[in-house]
Amino acid sequence: MANVRMTTWLMVMVSVVFGFGLPEAQATVVFNDGGTHTVDWAIYDYVWVQNSTLSQPTTLNLVTGGFISQCLDIYDSSRANVSGGSIHHSLNAYDSSQVNISGGSFGGSLIADFSSQVRISGVSIDESLFAYKNSQVNISGGSIHHSLIAYEYSQVSISGGSISEDLLASGNNQVSISGGSIGGGLNVYAFSQANISGGSIGGGLYALNSSQITIYGSGFNYPYGTLTGRGLLTGTLASGEIINNAFYVYGNARIVLVPEPATLSFLALGVLFTTLRAKMRR
Repeated sequence: MANVRMTTWLMVMVSVVFGFGLPEAQATVVFNDGGTHTVDWAIYDYVWVQNSTLSQPTTLNLVTGGFISQCLDIYDSSRANVSGGSIHHSLNAYDSSQVNISGGSFGGSLIADFSSQVRISGVSIDESLFAYKNSQVNISGGSIHHSLIAYEYSQVSISGGSISEDLLASGNNQVSISGGSIGGGLNVYAFSQANISGGSIGGGLYALNSSQITIYGSGFNYPYGTLTGRGLLTGTLASGEIINNAFYVYGNARIVLVPEPATLSFLALGVLFTTLRAKMRR
């Protein structure tokens, strides 16, 4: 193992970085050879993962026993797979990089930026998750101890896991919630759209500034269609989970109630039956 680690370290360039908000003379370990590196030991520096000079993506696997004392930054079209270990500060995914997270823990935030793709099926993130500028975030497990914030054409899909505080989407984002839990409220602003078919939301539903929240389910205490103003919405989501949330609609935003597929089929049959009966009476 010592020889393997020595070989790996020889393939890694260690540079001193000034600026970018890092402390002066802070060392950074850079993986940029187009290869695959498995980290199961401690790195007491910042870590960057980049494409090679021939534009070949580099892959970093952080596994049990691995530890990064500062931030892990992924650039270009390179990749990071985190299945264990820990990052003392944040993980930042930029450009068209891809990050798959199935375990481990982050002491800071997770940032997805500039068309990056992040998939989370299991992890503990101590702070918030930020999705910026055409990034894609898919969450099926794990926990985020603060908020999820999406800006500028990002796409967020949540089918599991937990977010302790709010989910905020502002600026043409697409949010899909089919499972999991959000401890705070859902806040949708500025042309963003959110579709809810499952999961639980602990706080209110807020739609502002030309945004739309679409809710799929049945048994609502309001008729299917558009909600305006404010009130309390109760019913059953398409997943079978209960919704019981205050809602607030401001300006030209709206909340739309849509029947789940089974209910929609039943309603369609009801309309067909009513039409046939009317024809038979003629």
